Amino acid sequence: MTDLDTMTTAQLCDWHAERAGWKYEPGVEGDPVWHKRDANWQRGHDHPDGSQYEHPFPPTLDGAASAMPEGWWWTRDGGPTPNPQGLLLKWSAMQIGANRWGVVTVPDTGDETRDRYLLAAEAVMKEAGE
Repeated sequence: MTDLDTMTTAQLCDWHAERAGWKYEPGVEGDPVWHKRDANWQRGHDHPDGSQYEHPFPPTLDGAASAMPEGWWWTRDGGPTPNPQGLLLKWSAMQIGANRWGVVTVPDTGDETRDRYLLAAEAVMKEAGE
C-alpha cells in the first residue's frame, strides 16, 4: 500500500495518471511519452494512437481539479484548535448523493497544488473502498 501523505506533487501526479490508465515511457529521443491503455479515450492534445507528450495530470491547480473524481466537490475550511495558532486549516472533499456519500480531509500545508492532488487521491481511494 502506498502512503499518499508522503508523496511529492510529482509523485501524486504520476499516481493519478497511473490510476486513470496512463503509462509513462521514455520517448525515442528521451522525451516523456504517456500512453493511455484505452486508446479510445481522448483528451486535449492526444495523438491518434492514444499517446501524448504532456503529463495527463500536470502539477497545476487545473491538473489537480481534473484529478478529483466526478461527483465530488471540495472546499478549504478551518476550525478552532487547542494549539497556539488557534485555527487549523484543511481541505475537504465531499460526495453527496442519493446512494453515495463520502467525506475526506487533508491538512492545508500551504502548497495548494499538492494539497488538492492529495485530496483528490484520498477521494479516489474512498470511492474505490480502499
